Amino acid sequence: AAAIKLAQAGKEVVVFERHDSVGTVVDDDQAIRNYEHDYDQLEYFRDNGIKIGHAKPIYRITKYSPSGRGMTVHSENGKPLFYSVKRGSNGVSLEHQLYNQALELGVEIVFNSSVDFRSDDIDIISIGGVYNNVWAYGSIYADANIDQDTILFFMDNRYCPKGYIYAIPYGNELTIAATTFEIGCPIPALFEKFINENPVIKNVVGGATFVKH
Repeated sequence: AAAIKLAQAGKEVVVFERHDSVGTVVDDDQAIRNYEHDYDQLEYFRDNGIKIGHAKPIYRITKYSPSGRGMTVHSENGKPLFYSVKRGSNGVSLEHQLYNQALELGVEIVFNSSVDFRSDDIDIISIGGVYNNVWAYGSIYADANIDQDTILFFMDNRYCPKGYIYAIPYGNELTIAATTFEIGCPIPALFEKFINENPVIKNVVGGATFVKH
């Protein structure tokens, strides 16, 4: 995104990427929150020169308490609550969309590259998190039994202490993931227990095809 903005301002931009491709860090379906502002997030990005397509509008979120009771929140005035997007190596992922836009603007991207961060030629350095204070674990399924316009959200310390579990649809795919600030908890084992025990999720993935963790 920084490279795109600089190129739009007429700068000559070179991106040095230490991996061999874009989209190597995360590879799942995620959501852009769209309910916190009086404007649409994708329109805001587009008005500021960042074009994001292949985003699926989500109009409802159903939140489940530990008791299993659900509460559904609907969008107002037809504005999506979220947009689900692909992340990772897929050709329509958020990373690949930004990558292609940067190339169209003449940005040079050098993969498998290592640079001296102390060099005066380097203006922006992005190294990711310095330390981890949250972690997540989940699975992707194909052809799950879920409304494509709805995100599911679960708060239950039995399965995800100090965190939450979400289910985000994108086309015929569904990502279910737990994320928590409790770094030491056995989240993979608790997640599998949740998949096998929660009645809502059992119905959602009962006839689905497991793709990957």
